[in-house]
Amino acid sequence: SGLASSVLTPRNQFYALVAGGSLGAYGVSRALLSFTGFFTHLTPQVIAKYSFLTGFGTASALGGLSLVTADALYIRADPVYRYCLDWVLKDAKVVHALGDGLKAGDLRSYRLDSGRVEMEGTRPVWRPPRIQMIFDVTASGPPYRTGLVTCEAVKDAGFPPSLRTTLLKVDYETGNEGEGGSEEGDRTLFLAGSEEDLGRVSRRSGVSLRDLAAQVHINRAAAVSKK
Repeated sequence: SGLASSVLTPRNQFYALVAGGSLGAYGVSRALLSFTGFFTHLTPQVIAKYSFLTGFGTASALGGLSLVTADALYIRADPVYRYCLDWVLKDAKVVHALGDGLKAGDLRSYRLDSGRVEMEGTRPVWRPPRIQMIFDVTASGPPYRTGLVTCEAVKDAGFPPSLRTTLLKVDYETGNEGEGGSEEGDRTLFLAGSEEDLGRVSRRSGVSLRDLAAQVHINRAAAVSKK
């Protein structure tokens, strides 16, 4: 298990992907060139036409293979941010807690884990791409509160791959700590997932979502929004 984990590192997986893609490209090229060889007895004009179609087909197949591979291994931050922000802005519980006229603030941070193969005992297991993100929203209507949003999404395997939100929560303050007072009033609304999901640790940063959210207190998010 330890040996397999040391061999199946992200870098080695990338090299294997490049090698596999190169072999696939060679195989596709050879197949299409062999197909073109059937037309060598035809006129030069027909040969030129089918040669062009063969080259175009090869380029299209390889380009499509590259896009599908990249889409399966990585996850983009912007679609996740827009989806979670729209969910938060339209949620009745969030609007009731923070106030009307919700809009996104200036705070936004995320981290990405690309898709990879890991060893679970003696069995290789695919870990899908994952993103963990925090951002803030502020209300322009009473009670004029700021919320700190924490979310996590993974890209499930499939064709095409689909995004799944595994965690979405909003932290907000009802006390007066942000104004220099001593009254605590931290509240949390879970729109997806639960408290247990905060314990997942990012492979790249080695920090869990719970620790990440704790580093950015809601009062700090409110201070950023007011700048």
